Amino acid sequence: MTTQTSSISEIIQARNVLLKKQEDLYLMAAEQMNMSTRELLKNDFGHTLLSNSARDLAGEIVRRYFDMGDCYITVDQLYDRIMHFSYDNDIDLLASDENIRKSYYNMEDAPNSASLSSIAQATAAAQKKLFTEDRKTDKLDRQGKAAYREQYEKDHGELRDELTGKADRKPNGRSELHADHIQARESAMYNSRYLKENYVEEMKRFYNSADNMQLIHASANTSKGDVRVCQVDGTIKYLNARSAEYQDALKKDSQMDITYKATPDQLVEATVHQLESVPSDREGKGSSKIAKLKETGYLDENGKVKKSVKEQLKRNITNSENKESIIMLRGMDYGQVGSDSLRMVKQSMPQIIAGQLLYYGMPPVIFEAKSIIKTKNITLDIFVEKFKKSCKRIIHYIKSKIGDILKNIAGNAISKFLKSFFDIVISVLKATVKRIASAAKQVVMSLVSCVRTIADKNMSAAQKADAVTKTLAVVISGIVLELLFEYMEKQFGLPDFLMEPLQIVVTILSTNAIMLILQKLDLFNVQYGFLIANMERVFNETNEQFITASDELIATGEEEMKQQMQKLNDQIHDITETIQQLDFYKESAQPQLQQMSDTFAMGIDFDTEWEEFITA
Repeated sequence: MTTQTSSISEIIQARNVLLKKQEDLYLMAAEQMNMSTRELLKNDFGHTLLSNSARDLAGEIVRRYFDMGDCYITVDQLYDRIMHFSYDNDIDLLASDENIRKSYYNMEDAPNSASLSSIAQATAAAQKKLFTEDRKTDKLDRQGKAAYREQYEKDHGELRDELTGKADRKPNGRSELHADHIQARESAMYNSRYLKENYVEEMKRFYNSADNMQLIHASANTSKGDVRVCQVDGTIKYLNARSAEYQDALKKDSQMDITYKATPDQLVEATVHQLESVPSDREGKGSSKIAKLKETGYLDENGKVKKSVKEQLKRNITNSENKESIIMLRGMDYGQVGSDSLRMVKQSMPQIIAGQLLYYGMPPVIFEAKSIIKTKNITLDIFVEKFKKSCKRIIHYIKSKIGDILKNIAGNAISKFLKSFFDIVISVLKATVKRIASAAKQVVMSLVSCVRTIADKNMSAAQKADAVTKTLAVVISGIVLELLFEYMEKQFGLPDFLMEPLQIVVTILSTNAIMLILQKLDLFNVQYGFLIANMERVFNETNEQFITASDELIATGEEEMKQQMQKLNDQIHDITETIQQLDFYKESAQPQLQQMSDTFAMGIDFDTEWEEFITA
């Protein structure tokens, strides 16, 4: 006979315990769903702004200072993928709104990036002197100055100093004003790689035309001399081309003269430096020059160039550089620019491919590695078996993403081409035209991104409209910010090591703010659709988790009850056999009957029943 005993009441009690556990499981699932839904409905603008900005800042720091722009993947995106990856809930950040921000950040390479350094080196190496002939034999120079003086007097009735506004006094009948090149003839250069040969003569005509001429007092013209903007040992210096310092620096570094690409502000400062530092000499000529510059209205009483003179000089230089840049745009060899851009795309292709492989390959590899590590009591055989299965899952996953990988590689290659194309053109241009080209670059790249969005068959019309609106809004705000920072740099004179990080932080904050504002406005009801879809996803995931846990609980409970029922059957079988073998004349059946009563919870007291039977 078995020694184990069981009863119907124990089975019923176990069943009740099982039902209670299932009820608790249901309540816990409902609580989890409520919490998840509340998080979806929660709209904490400030927290989201700071959280997104912090992630973007981390990504930008690594991208810029480690020159990872050509990967088109930031470390925060990769980190997020690795930490939250699962095969069942594979969220592709490259297909979300986040990618709009990342695409905008990646429109500009870091100032010291390999791409921009390569362009700068190629541009510098291609510079050639525009005027190689002796100035004395240059008819364009003499004719240009004479024609400008004549035309100016014809248009204005008299000659005036264009920087001070004072009329020519003509003492002894001779003019005191010189027709001066705004951009110096001697420092004029042209890019032999990107400017077509037939435009070289047009450039020469421009330098000797009215677009590059101004009337200034003879004392100012001789005092400023042949000014040069130079980069000596990483520092900007303003030198005179005839000075010993300039000649010594030129011997050490033949490319230190950057006058050909100097900004209007730099050229103004170079001229101001020369006018304010007129040397004195034994004969007193220096003092007389200073006095003359004060008399003619160039210097104030403290020997400093007047603000009005500097402002007018900057306007003249800006206008001249803009006119020169327009000629450059007309004469640009765009075939060569395109060829060099394709070469840069080819050079960047390993990084572009590596970025996609890291993004889609590393998360499942780490996910599988963590799964294997968590396995308890692992043996070599178990490890090998799990490793094989993991490899199969990883390969299957990457194969399923081949289409996305190829699409992203093609899109990033196009972005790299456009970025390189515009960067080459921008490296040649000057002044306002350079800034316009920079803004045009961002607009064109954003429009290409919009076209890619519109062509995406996996997005609805509302989603496409929402993405395009956000893309254009971010780009326009970025252009405005660049103009604002350029103004701040001029007004406050902040150094580059402060301006660059400040611009990065402000750009990230403003970009995220704009994205969140547009998301809150939900102009195309996209966010409402996302909200409903996410709530449905939460419900389905929670419901699936509940069903799985409930099935496991029921299976465990049913197994336990099955074991108890088996014990109960064994007990009944033992009792039946015992009763059948009893000799009722010699043995009592009361113990077996009592056991039967206890098993089925009948509550019969056989002693009492027997007593009542006897006395009846």
